[in-house]
Amino acid sequence: MGVCCVKSVRIWLAALLTAVLCAGCAQVPPTQGITLSSKTTVEVPASTETAAVTTTVTAVGSTTITPITEPTGSTAVTTHGTSATLSPKKTTTTTRTSTTVTTTVVTTKPTTVTTTGSTVSRPSVGDEMRGAWVSYIELSELLQRCSTPAQARKALDDMMASLASYNINTVFFHVRANSDAYYKSALFEPAAAAKKLLNAGFDPLAYAVTAAHAQGMQLHAWVNPYRVGTQTAYLVDGIPTMTDAAGRYYYVPTSTAAQTLILNGIRELLDNYDIDGIQYDDYFYPDSLLKEATVYSFESADYEAYKQAGGTLTVGNWRRAGVDMLISSTHTLTAAKGVTFGVSPAVNADNTYKALYADCRKWLSQPGYVDYLCPQIYTGFENSSSAFDKMVDTWRGYQRHASVDLYFGLALYKIGLKSDTYAGAGKTEWADHSDVMKRSVQYLRDKQVSGLAFYSYSYFDPATKAGLSATADVAVAEQEIKNLLSIL
Repeated sequence: MGVCCVKSVRIWLAALLTAVLCAGCAQVPPTQGITLSSKTTVEVPASTETAAVTTTVTAVGSTTITPITEPTGSTAVTTHGTSATLSPKKTTTTTRTSTTVTTTVVTTKPTTVTTTGSTVSRPSVGDEMRGAWVSYIELSELLQRCSTPAQARKALDDMMASLASYNINTVFFHVRANSDAYYKSALFEPAAAAKKLLNAGFDPLAYAVTAAHAQGMQLHAWVNPYRVGTQTAYLVDGIPTMTDAAGRYYYVPTSTAAQTLILNGIRELLDNYDIDGIQYDDYFYPDSLLKEATVYSFESADYEAYKQAGGTLTVGNWRRAGVDMLISSTHTLTAAKGVTFGVSPAVNADNTYKALYADCRKWLSQPGYVDYLCPQIYTGFENSSSAFDKMVDTWRGYQRHASVDLYFGLALYKIGLKSDTYAGAGKTEWADHSDVMKRSVQYLRDKQVSGLAFYSYSYFDPATKAGLSATADVAVAEQEIKNLLSIL
């Protein structure tokens, strides 16, 4: 595509986006159609005060994107599948056809969900969601120990049985951490640890869902939408990226092509697996690397087109609008399937807003973005700047819409920790006390919080946690688990 044509399309897109963002009170901007034919990478140094930003552009095949219908605020929601011709790595191709699904959106989490033509029964979480994250690191370690599908099935069965024995009712299972897939995907390269098993016909996610449901637990697919990491093999051709000083890649949140790839990935999960939820992690823009008022080369053409079309948002708010768009579009897709969608932001909402360009307080206070937020309160009660009880109370003080639940993530990985580096006066709290987790759970229950989650699964068994003794008092950690399980 010629330069003039690209610019005219960008201006056309910006005009449509501006009509939404500047219309007054539009809170859920729609994704617009566009054809792209370039891949842009920007290197953002760790310090952006005086360093120059460099850009490289490589011509690639075009990516065609079809508009996505956003939620309108009514109880009936109709979504339209996106027809997209992407350019996956190697020889993999995929074709998406347009479909229409109608469902009823409810403000509580049903155990039986009815969608057009089918009824799906889901395990119930009752009055309290008790979750545990299974990270890609833990999943990789598990799968690398398994040379056959039979061994992988047993390992996942054992994992789910253990989680159920801890009275966990929701498993947050890492399915895509760095633009790689721990499941059979037509869009993303298989994760290194899963590739051998996938080639042998074993799908870790499909079996994990079966194993979790057999134990009466829900399984939610945990996705890092923008993060790619350092492995260029996991980049998807035609999708704009940016990199930080350490060489870590991220898909550009304001890129319509990136949003379409991510949303097609969510469709793939929803269409092919009987999952009970989708969760996004706290990775949005790279933390603190982009200055609020600076327009970087990877975004300059699109932002210029937006401004030429009459857009009035600052570049910072324009970035946030791009993240909002992905969140609201994901919610539309999950609502149509009767599947829960949530985000687990970092503890400090101000920093998430200013440095990561994600307005999680908006998502908490307005319908159409998420079904829940689960902020990560990974601190103890003696933390000098972010004490657990104070941060819980801060989040509970934010405006919350009746349709949005508020859960809290707990730092199980810190049990017995000898030195909590940034905790100030509470530096040795985790080694000095064996009941921090128990008191945290009790505090949440006293405040009538409806859910909590532990990071992460393997720390429920400190004695078998490799390398834990180097950083933590294992005896304290084991007593911490006993005290915690006494109230779970």
